[in-house]
Amino acid sequence: MSQYLEVATGATVVRVPRQIINIFYNEDYNIEDLREKWRLSMPTWYVQLSTARPGQVVVLDEFVVSAGTFLALKKMLCHFRKSVSCFITLLDLNPHKRQDSEISFYSLYEWQQMEIPEVSIDGNT
Repeated sequence: MSQYLEVATGATVVRVPRQIINIFYNEDYNIEDLREKWRLSMPTWYVQLSTARPGQVVVLDEFVVSAGTFLALKKMLCHFRKSVSCFITLLDLNPHKRQDSEISFYSLYEWQQMEIPEVSIDGNT
């Protein structure tokens, strides 16, 4: 899908590896240490993000379950002086997770998780 967007719109698509996104799930990272490591190794995604103009970006993730990837990417992009314009996904399995977000979410499909009440063996709730 990202390749299609690149060809169809001319946008620069930055493919951030999962192991990098996972770093930003927690607060226990040191951004200065990470930047130094990336400056030395110069991975493609780092070069693309660090040399792009500051501004808004569109985040694309195929599936949303907990919105954790979105939040981690948003946090990461902030360190690169980028803000998220909107978030696009193919399948959103938890649309209620994004209700309090100030960022627009667009999905091809949504599947609201059903709240299933717990029932005990004797039939009481």
